[in-house]
Amino acid sequence: MDTRTWNTCILVFISLVYIIALAAIVKFCGLETAAFVFALLPLIMIIAVVWGYGLKAKFPGGELEYYPVDHIMQPAHTILHDRTVAEAEELMDKNGVDFLNVVDKMKRFLGVFTRADAHKARKLRKLSEKVEKFMTPRERVIMARKGERLIDIMERIGRTKHSRLPVLDGERVVGVVDSVDLQNFIARWLKKRGL
Repeated sequence: MDTRTWNTCILVFISLVYIIALAAIVKFCGLETAAFVFALLPLIMIIAVVWGYGLKAKFPGGELEYYPVDHIMQPAHTILHDRTVAEAEELMDKNGVDFLNVVDKMKRFLGVFTRADAHKARKLRKLSEKVEKFMTPRERVIMARKGERLIDIMERIGRTKHSRLPVLDGERVVGVVDSVDLQNFIARWLKKRGL
């Protein structure tokens, strides 16, 4: 079970306990139904965050905003691990990218293959070799998780100096977040606020 599923199970359990305790308090104290509904609002806000919706709360000192990576990630370009380097180069040229996510036949993420990897294979005259021979394996890839906060991803990109990260949902790659997309997002965000 991946982390997101586990966290969701915990949230569902805590939510049920919270609702039962709230119902008992409302019944015991003889409160109105409106009080029960009002008391559910914090729970609804937490669930909205967990399921990846943007949540905005205004405070006198400014704004606190939560944005999951899902809002700005781009589609992932993938290639099967048993394809050749020549096929990978052709796919990168066709899609105008320099970064492919390598997957197996079950679409599970195995690693990344870049233009630098293709160049290395070309220098060795091994364009007919499989991409898995030249790719960076999953264990060495810096990545993001679906639903993860942009602020955490920005920190990771800054710390590791990687310009793009694959976004995973469990074992599958569902997108790519790029530092250029992050910069554009921040510029729009600041412009909306007149900063």
